[in-house]
Amino acid sequence: MNSTEELYRLLLPNLCQYVVALLKVLLAAAPSNKAKNDALNILVDVLTPETDGSDVLSNSISLDHSTSSPLEESVRLAIDINRHKEIMVKATSSILILLMKHLRLNHIYQFEYLCQHIVYGNGIPLLLKFLDQNMTRYVQSRYEIHAYNYPQAPLHFVRNRDEWPVLNSENVESGEVERRGMYYMWRNMFSSINLIRVLNKLVKGKQSRVMMLMVFKSAPILKRSLKIRLGLFQFFVLKALKMQSRYLGRQWRKSNMDIMSAIYNKVRHRMTDDWAFANEMRKSYDYHSEESELKAAVERFHSRRYAKLHPQLAIEINDAPMPGDDYLNRVNLREYEPVDNCLHSVLGKQPELGKRFKNNYRKWMEEEVVKRNIDWDRLLMNTKGIAFSRDIPC
Repeated sequence: MNSTEELYRLLLPNLCQYVVALLKVLLAAAPSNKAKNDALNILVDVLTPETDGSDVLSNSISLDHSTSSPLEESVRLAIDINRHKEIMVKATSSILILLMKHLRLNHIYQFEYLCQHIVYGNGIPLLLKFLDQNMTRYVQSRYEIHAYNYPQAPLHFVRNRDEWPVLNSENVESGEVERRGMYYMWRNMFSSINLIRVLNKLVKGKQSRVMMLMVFKSAPILKRSLKIRLGLFQFFVLKALKMQSRYLGRQWRKSNMDIMSAIYNKVRHRMTDDWAFANEMRKSYDYHSEESELKAAVERFHSRRYAKLHPQLAIEINDAPMPGDDYLNRVNLREYEPVDNCLHSVLGKQPELGKRFKNNYRKWMEEEVVKRNIDWDRLLMNTKGIAFSRDIPC
């Protein structure tokens, strides 16, 4: 049992609650949400009782001069709140993409079970909500104070006798001269790539989920995201557009030939790929049947593999979703494992002898073999399949 399997067995009973909690963190950290009105408070590490009455959360700065430096405190708190949100998005997106990658390597049904909970928790519209913002501004956000970053802040604290740095025009920006238009926040870029990768993994090969992208009008959102000139991010955006291009219609493909050309140049294709010209003719109930069949297969997998560990996952034979699907529950698959019948390979194997056998081998040889009088001729004659031609009657 590997580490991924151990983790999945621990997460399995409450995986739905864990996924919902991660999606709530993403929703609370969404740029359009107000931090004070969130059902889930993610700013508990930033806001203190002293800053509870601050007007920063209402996008305004109070100039009350009762404190020593109100403007500095308000600016620092506003930047810290947005920085904290960015860190939460980065951590949550990393957890989701790592879980999906490791579960897919361990077992495909574990991956599908996680994806189902993300989809049922409205994960697709939430991911599109992140991508629907001004991505260029989000990637180039400057919610960082160079003087309060690591290791500048602790070094200043030690060198100046337990005093934190004071903000001024010299230490707000980093000392490096940044060319205009070339600056980007690596943390937000990393989060954006993770979120678009999660979206691709959710909808890849699932036509019903691709139709959800059509319902939420994701094509204009993804098209605007292409303004970010980063090859890796654009690659995953083009993959998401490629999956739904057949549903967008001929007119959309005709008016977006630049996107079609980019997909053709950068995204991998199959021999029988017809994404560029085919129109989908399937009916809606076919997609629902695919989702129900996948859900039934995941339930049978959990019942077969984890019913003893978690009895609530067991399903009865009569409750099987389709007739004949309980076959794997009634058959021991070890009976169908290949058997080595080759004499040379069997005799050539080095047997594993136990410690008890090694300690008592000499005693067994003395009592069972050496001290006993064995008629070897009679033994060979009575052995099945062994006989001499002169002893066979004519």
